[in-house]
Amino acid sequence: MSQNSDKDDAGLVRLQRFLSQSGVASRRAAEKLMLEGVVKVNGKVASELGTKVDPARDAVTVHGRRVRPEEHLYWMLNKPKGYVTTTADPQGRRTVMELLPDDLAARLVPVGRLDYYTEGVLLFTNDGDLSFGLLHPKGLVDKTYHVKLKGKVATADIERLRVGVKLDDGAVTAPAEVDLIPDEESKTLHHTWLQITIREGRSRQIHRMAEAIGHDVLKLARIGFAGLNYYGLRMGESRPLTDAEVSHLKRLAAAGRGEDADAIEAAGKARSKKRPGPGPGPSARPSASTRPSTSTRPSTSTRPFGDRPSGRPEGAPRAKLSPKGRPALPSKPSQVSPGRPERSERPGRPERLERPGRPERSERPGRPGRPGRPEGSGGPRRDPGGRPLTPGGRRR
Repeated sequence: MSQNSDKDDAGLVRLQRFLSQSGVASRRAAEKLMLEGVVKVNGKVASELGTKVDPARDAVTVHGRRVRPEEHLYWMLNKPKGYVTTTADPQGRRTVMELLPDDLAARLVPVGRLDYYTEGVLLFTNDGDLSFGLLHPKGLVDKTYHVKLKGKVATADIERLRVGVKLDDGAVTAPAEVDLIPDEESKTLHHTWLQITIREGRSRQIHRMAEAIGHDVLKLARIGFAGLNYYGLRMGESRPLTDAEVSHLKRLAAAGRGEDADAIEAAGKARSKKRPGPGPGPSARPSASTRPSTSTRPSTSTRPFGDRPSGRPEGAPRAKLSPKGRPALPSKPSQVSPGRPERSERPGRPERLERPGRPERSERPGRPGRPGRPEGSGGPRRDPGGRPLTPGGRRR
């Protein structure tokens, strides 16, 4: 253990940095632990902030538990709404930690936070230095959101967001990149989609910026963080970051801590260039190159009923179907089955026998007991009393 805070001895690191890299806490939180006297090095309390340790030789404990260096892991989650960005919630709500795999080799913590109803990119790591650098107020980390606002947003209000608006606590936001996302539905529905990129980390900043211009947030999704996006991840899915992505984040984190002058200069040049247009909005889906690959779909052999026989021998031609979906009859005589005669050779139906017709009314015998109607007599039939009868023999 060394007390020299000015000179960087070979193999020695600051104690608060060692605690941060081991996943105990961030640098600031580690400094508080040291000042509280709960951190010991080789059995002695280490309360001086300039204390350095050798991770290979010194034994560091916090609250009596040995701190050992662990492998750094870096993960990304496409957070759905309805989850709290915390490791544990006293109210019993679902946390984002439930969406990560259970077999991770280290305990990860979220980098920053997203609100309960906010979706999108959320990073996890046990690298305290990286998390501290990415969240530093002077950092160079861009956070891009797609925001659905209630009502029509005027051009003047969009310009106000770009310059900076006064929040409810009196603070004025830094300049932001704001673009209008064209949406066919917004022409009939009363809402507006915006793409907003900020570099600050105020609490509920997007909601408060919208309230400053007189609009409510209907939907909020973070589509990008530090140059990384969620394309390729479905809602609620996570993946480890690639080596290139980790290197990019470490460079940004070092610039945020003021340790990498080259990264700061490169970021300044990138900002001086013309701002790109808005990203894929709600009506413009990612291109084929950025969409998830369809090769991850289950093959025919793994789908339900995928190995069921089709009923047709392999290599046999498919039957031709009529417009109604029924098998079409063959039109050529050569395709007709040999045992079936042509239509002209088929025997016709037997002739129908003529049924004897009914006799004429004049030939029908009268009812028994009643005299028949005299032939040639006109007028309706009448009963013995002289009242007319209906054709059925009833009285009218």
